[in-house]
Amino acid sequence: MVQSSRFAYGSSRRADPLAHASSPTPSGRHQGPHRETICPVHPGRLAGFPLTQYRDDDPHRIVHFDAGEGDAVVFIHGLGGNLTHWQFVAPELAVTHRVLGLDLPGFGESLRPDSLYTYDLMADAVLGLLDRRGVERATVVGHSFGGAVATLLALRNPDRINGLVAVNPAGYHRLPWWMQAGSRVALHPAVTMPGLFLSVHFILANVCRADTPGVRAFRRSALQLEGGYKFLDDLAHAAHSLRPDIVGRCFLDRLPELTQPAHLVWGDADRLLDAAKGAEATRTMPAGRITRLPGVGHMPIFEQPEAVVDAVRDVMSRARAWRESQRIATPATLPTNQPTRVGWRDTARRLLRIVR
Repeated sequence: MVQSSRFAYGSSRRADPLAHASSPTPSGRHQGPHRETICPVHPGRLAGFPLTQYRDDDPHRIVHFDAGEGDAVVFIHGLGGNLTHWQFVAPELAVTHRVLGLDLPGFGESLRPDSLYTYDLMADAVLGLLDRRGVERATVVGHSFGGAVATLLALRNPDRINGLVAVNPAGYHRLPWWMQAGSRVALHPAVTMPGLFLSVHFILANVCRADTPGVRAFRRSALQLEGGYKFLDDLAHAAHSLRPDIVGRCFLDRLPELTQPAHLVWGDADRLLDAAKGAEATRTMPAGRITRLPGVGHMPIFEQPEAVVDAVRDVMSRARAWRESQRIATPATLPTNQPTRVGWRDTARRLLRIVR
């Protein structure tokens, strides 16, 4: 059953009747300890996000959603984003699948980590959510920076990840040395914070190339800067802390290791990350595909979300078929402690060899 309760912004916090349940529900879903329902009101969140959001009692107080039934899909937002950015993708898939998503540590409503932000830290946060929710395996979907985290998960934890969907992902380009060196200044909070505040309209006008209801909703949420200095400060802090991974970590050489089904979705009009590089990367993936979207920029999740939904369904269908083929191809074997039966003909042949 899809949880479709909508948030009433400014309303009082509702108690979660399952907040202290630690045993599986009748459907087998593990509720986890100390989980509360929240009504987030900070700028940058889409007011129309329809899935109930919860806060976990983990070190980062991770805010997440968990809805629907069936094979699991977990969503990872981009740099400066939050879980509500999946508003036009996750609810559609929740009709037929179990969908989960989170505010990564230091983003949205989740607490900042005490240590440096890294791709591995973010990947561990995703696995932590899956563990607390009792999810053994999932298809992972990531956008931009989240696409890099999703790719890392698929490479690092293939036993947990059924398939990969990466939407305009980071980590698929090698940056020249001068850009890596210049990033020390360009991504310093003293530069990034005022730059973001002064150029937010320019950024929003160029990051999305299409004009759709989803894009307009995204722009409205991003421009709610009343009390939004914390939102911009969080983004500047994260970009600075993640700088070594953002500018220096590239997965191109490791993509041939991806054994799971993978599907890249890339806007051809992306001015941040070149779609042509994605096409080259796909050719190195054993089970990779790419969908290129003409006239779409860096945000297909808002500009053409139906393409993202189709890619997720494609990967999940191929992942199911692959698992079934592996099951059929693996012959049943006797336990090692079972004696092997030898027929009388084999015994006779052995005796003749001894006599000779």
